[in-house]
Amino acid sequence: MAALLLFLLSMMFWIASNASQGLLPKLSSENDVLEGSIREALKDFMANTSSSECSIMLFSEGSESPRSLAKSAVWLNAPSGFGIFDVGVLKTTHNPKNSTEDLIHVVKEAKKFRRTSKCLIVVVLISSLDFLKNFGEVALQERFLVWPNSLIVATSLPLDQDLKNVISSCWTFSMMNTVFLNLYSKASIERVGVHTYAPHAPIGPRLMQIATWSPSDGLLLLPQHNFFLQKFKNFHGQQVNVTALPFAPYWREVEITVPGGGTVKMPSGTDYYMLEAISQALNFTFYYLPTKDWEEVTSKVMGRESYIAAVIFAVLPNRFKDYDYSYAFEYATPAFCLTKPVLEPQWQSLYHPLGDGVWLLTLISLILVPFMFYFFGYITYLETGKKVSMSLAIEAVVSVFLGQDINKGLPSTASTRLLMLSWLIFSFIIGTAYRGNLTAYLTLPKYPPRAETLEQLVKVVDT
Repeated sequence: MAALLLFLLSMMFWIASNASQGLLPKLSSENDVLEGSIREALKDFMANTSSSECSIMLFSEGSESPRSLAKSAVWLNAPSGFGIFDVGVLKTTHNPKNSTEDLIHVVKEAKKFRRTSKCLIVVVLISSLDFLKNFGEVALQERFLVWPNSLIVATSLPLDQDLKNVISSCWTFSMMNTVFLNLYSKASIERVGVHTYAPHAPIGPRLMQIATWSPSDGLLLLPQHNFFLQKFKNFHGQQVNVTALPFAPYWREVEITVPGGGTVKMPSGTDYYMLEAISQALNFTFYYLPTKDWEEVTSKVMGRESYIAAVIFAVLPNRFKDYDYSYAFEYATPAFCLTKPVLEPQWQSLYHPLGDGVWLLTLISLILVPFMFYFFGYITYLETGKKVSMSLAIEAVVSVFLGQDINKGLPSTASTRLLMLSWLIFSFIIGTAYRGNLTAYLTLPKYPPRAETLEQLVKVVDT
């Protein structure tokens, strides 16, 4: 009975195992070994080069099985995040006739992942030369990679002249931080070569081997090499094309006299001197490409005909659609310039000794005080029968204000005298202040204030 039960359980496990394997496409024995070689080489390579803070992004053209891609999340250790982007999935769901459009769609989605990652390693599994070429062109077109990103291309393609031509002609592979893991041949898959393209090597641009991997020896770095080559630390005297336009004082042309009496135009300016210092530090010579306008300056850089647009170029949001900026070394501070304020006409000097508020209160006092004299005079008229006219009250107030004698026609009551005393004191203070300020304005003219803020500038220009 126990033997029968054990037999039934064994059959159930066998059936379940076969059923689960049928859920995913079964790999051939050759692909299993091929996958294992690349997997182990990648594992060792990344263990020696990657950081624990880096996220990993895996690209596939669809030749790998879903099970193989799912395993990648395990054998590519990525504690900071892992993303799988399989172009083959879109062949049946997006656009089966145009693989380039599928790749563009996937790269745009992957770019969102790249922007959220502090450190990123991109691993591309490639089995066809066409996909390698398309990936390099699309990555450059969409500005998918930046220099801090590491690109690892794992492929079983033979390292023949066709593959070397694609690597050397594509900016993504030749100039970016890219490493190739290549199986020597399908017949001898026990050894993987690690190569990188050196665009500025002492003996000229070339694809050079930096390490090897084998199951027995593991990853071996060749002497005097690094896993990722610093491609722009030393140009080894090579020529670098530069575009610019005469834009003083950053870049301008000056005429110098040469032996024989002739003159030639030579570049000058702060940007030129800066570029000259950089060329000495990085060991390169630069050639100034003549251009006619700003559009041609930037188009030559975007077309990789020129390396640098060596002239001040403001960092604006709309320019990020077309350009990537390396480093802003100079910041332009906005400023505005106005002519020196002119002296105001002399007749205005009669008004400026007192402020607007003082003039307004003085005018109100000149209007109200005569009414108060007339009111006090009316009360006296009821008692004595002596009437004070409005003209007499106005004459008395204005005479005192202008420093004249006091009109004797006003009644001699206590209220009238108290009001006149107050008016005398007020007139004396206002008159003394006005005469002193007027003398200062006439002898020491004061220029109007300059506009110091944007709000003041708007008011000045508006008037």
